[in-house]
Amino acid sequence: MMKRFVHIKGVIQFDPNNVTTKHNKQSSWKRMVIINIEGETHLLYNWFINRRYNITLNPPLRGTHLTLVNDSVRDFKDISVWDSIKQKWDGKEVDIWYDTDVRSNSEHWWLRIPEEHRETLNQIRSELTLGPPHFGYHITIGYANEKNAPQSEYIYSMIKQGFIQT
Repeated sequence: MMKRFVHIKGVIQFDPNNVTTKHNKQSSWKRMVIINIEGETHLLYNWFINRRYNITLNPPLRGTHLTLVNDSVRDFKDISVWDSIKQKWDGKEVDIWYDTDVRSNSEHWWLRIPEEHRETLNQIRSELTLGPPHFGYHITIGYANEKNAPQSEYIYSMIKQGFIQT
């Protein structure tokens, strides 16, 4: 299968505004860095998923973005580097390449960042004394809510069994 990668630009943002109750509760012991991606890429792929699979996804609360860090302070080998690395990278524009092959776990739908295009992302996490992210690098397209979860689960199972190709 031919790989289809798209190049976009994003801006690194350390300590983004808390937009959820969960984030507010965790903000004292968690650190967060996102890469904001201009435009509405998530809405475009949301539209594709709706047209192809008849699933309406809820969009990510932060719009099109890549979560670079969403880690407990305990995960850092040296949390004291946070401020200096923040000063170095916060607000910087970076290149992002994503795979157009949409992925899912039935609840969430996303676009994967290919291994060969993770160098800067890995460098920043390494400078922050962190290992690879738990969920891998990706751009979230959206998630299925209670109303559309059964359809999303069905489509995911059909894809997984090879009855539907993405």
